[in-house]
Amino acid sequence: GAYIEFDRLPIELDDIARITITRGSNGATFGDNAFVGSIDFTTVKAEGARAISARAGVGSVERRKYGLGVAQRVGPIDVNFSAAYEHDGGYDFSDSQKSTGNDGRTIKRGHLDLQRATEASTWGLEFNAYDSDQIVGSRTIGLGGTQKNSGYFAALSNKRELGADARLDWLISYNNQDEFTRTDGGYKEF
Repeated sequence: GAYIEFDRLPIELDDIARITITRGSNGATFGDNAFVGSIDFTTVKAEGARAISARAGVGSVERRKYGLGVAQRVGPIDVNFSAAYEHDGGYDFSDSQKSTGNDGRTIKRGHLDLQRATEASTWGLEFNAYDSDQIVGSRTIGLGGTQKNSGYFAALSNKRELGADARLDWLISYNNQDEFTRTDGGYKEF
């Protein structure tokens, strides 16, 4: 019964290296929330990439999108960083109860991946964060406000070679998501 708002994920499209969709009962592999299926987003790793990119776009209805990406080697550490800002003025609409609204939103995202390879292992530190504000309420009854969503993900990992035929991988991660809705206003007289 749950759903995912993909536009609020803390990663940009440019940060995704691969998407794996697995159908079926995946609870044993991915936990209780993966009963029907799972979608695994693999982000671009810092190791080996060397680039700097800047992106900008504008469109109708106050649509703006800006992004910056940096993938460089700093001493012994491979660094992959990206940040993005997206604003959409939204479209006016009426729902099934004929309440008018607007779906405008602003989203800010950031992604940092650090990789350091040693003789026998590779250490990784990854951090993603996002902050989103969306217009909520109904103009018909003069009720308006914003819905604020924010979250972050942090992970520490290690891949250690144990010989020619074996490797030990481990990952420790933490994920936090918050949602807050603020409304104000009252009924309008017509």
